[in-house]
Amino acid sequence: MKKRILASILALTIVLGGMAVFTNNVSRAEETSVVASIDMDTLDAYYRKDTLMLPLRKIAEGELGYKLKWDGKEKSVELQKAAQWTKITIDENSYFFARMAPFGLSKAPELKNGLTYVPVEFFSEVLKYDISLEGDKLIIKDPVPETEEINFNGFIKDMDNEGKRILVLGDGTTEYSNYIWLGKTEESVIVNTRGEDIPFEDLKVGSRVIVTMPEIVALSYPAQGSMVKIVVIEDKTLEIGNKEIKNGEKNIDIKYPEVKGLKDEAIQEKINGKIEDFVNTIAEDDLYKDLELDYEITLVDDNKISFLFKGQFKMDGFEGRKYVVKSLNLDLESAEEIVFENYFKEDEKSQEKLNELLNRFAKENGLENFEAEGASIYFWDDSVVVYYWPLDDSAEIPVELYIPVKDVEDIIK
Repeated sequence: MKKRILASILALTIVLGGMAVFTNNVSRAEETSVVASIDMDTLDAYYRKDTLMLPLRKIAEGELGYKLKWDGKEKSVELQKAAQWTKITIDENSYFFARMAPFGLSKAPELKNGLTYVPVEFFSEVLKYDISLEGDKLIIKDPVPETEEINFNGFIKDMDNEGKRILVLGDGTTEYSNYIWLGKTEESVIVNTRGEDIPFEDLKVGSRVIVTMPEIVALSYPAQGSMVKIVVIEDKTLEIGNKEIKNGEKNIDIKYPEVKGLKDEAIQEKINGKIEDFVNTIAEDDLYKDLELDYEITLVDDNKISFLFKGQFKMDGFEGRKYVVKSLNLDLESAEEIVFENYFKEDEKSQEKLNELLNRFAKENGLENFEAEGASIYFWDDSVVVYYWPLDDSAEIPVELYIPVKDVEDIIK
């Protein structure tokens, strides 16, 4: 993103006209209201070379209503106001707005006399206000409000009951499919498909949902903000609880999921049986000692559920700890396991296309081609993720190739 403030222009504008304007890209078709008129003498502002540096908390929190959270370890500040969220780090000239790649401004954030300072264009380029110098006053005006809302289909991956937040992951059917943390506000609406209210506390990890939110939330990076509305799709929903296996003799601790709430109890029993068999096989394997293994849900859609297990263990004859990754994908109608070998068609033409795709995506990941003795899969968003350990024994983590499902639709069984 181009810098809006050039120091020489700023100095020249102040000298000739008594006013410098820093405006964002929002259309000026509407008049905007003045949010703050601040006497420059009260700001303890200063110039770093030719860039005007302004105190962040005094303006963002004191005048604009943002909540600021300082992390002393990272030397970073989080700013949040309704659906808008961003983060800065002292001495790092890296800012972001929406889903744009991080960009630099004229200066990095600085600490001075215990206060965080940012360049003046931070308020226009990142927070999107109209800001100007009029004589000895700093004038801040609201941008034209953006009210567009979008719907996002996904499932609840995690919950923060204390903070009234949910983490929603897309099911691959809508454009904005990624991690999105959404906080409940007094205006948030949570209902089922019949329009009946659902308490926040009744939301469950694994529930299928349609989320309505301001578009700016989906565009932000990392995506987080306020929820407008959540519709729980009860006929497609389920609940995922946590279970654990411990073996003191081998020092093994495996956390794993339990599926609840499926209408077909027989299928639910089969699914949980497959999960139990999967984790018991790992726990009984003599290869693994001092094993710690945890899981995450990577996809819940109409047809399947996908879990990814990650952890570390000790292996006889090797120093340090080894990394382990395993996945379990189950068909929600049959409870059958979905693996690399049965997901793709086995005819010659399909296998040729699969190999071409694997080689192409491997090269895009900086490898010469796809080389592996075996491969596994899990599902994420609108992709099938093929992961494998390269033939090079020095690799500490597996290679992951994110292949869009649309690219392999014709070779899926």
